[in-house]
Amino acid sequence: MDSIQEDAVYGEELDVDDEELNEFAKHLGIDPIKEQGLMWICRMALDAPVPEGWSAFEDGDGHTYYFHAETQSSSWDHPSDGYFRQLLSWCRQQQSMATSLTSGSNEAIRMNRELNATIDKLKQKYEELKLAAGKVGAENDALAEKAAWMEAKLKSAEEEHAAEIA
Repeated sequence: MDSIQEDAVYGEELDVDDEELNEFAKHLGIDPIKEQGLMWICRMALDAPVPEGWSAFEDGDGHTYYFHAETQSSSWDHPSDGYFRQLLSWCRQQQSMATSLTSGSNEAIRMNRELNATIDKLKQKYEELKLAAGKVGAENDALAEKAAWMEAKLKSAEEEHAAEIA
């Protein structure tokens, strides 16, 4: 079973068609027709790196599943889906509060600015987390390469020892 390499960068075009995007939006609880303004959450979730401790794999049919080595748990859902559902709920609450105020009021304008600032902070935090996940991935690759080298050296030493004994 081979681990999937996740190397998409947030903000780049995702390699999914509209149907896949809309299906994933429904998976998160977004109505892709009525809630176009929340589709950024769907795109962000599709682009989310696998959190530390989790690995992504494909089954024999090409379906992705996730495995956490420490807890020995697996899931068909991305481990971050819950976070994005909470983000979706929070955004809906904020939108609801903002639209309940009269559109021209200073309070609505203030809340809209706060919401936009919070969304910008969340996007920045996401970028930081993705960068950190990339660094962890690079460290894991380096460790795997070193382990393979050590295994080859061990095998060579075992073969030399076996030849000396024989």
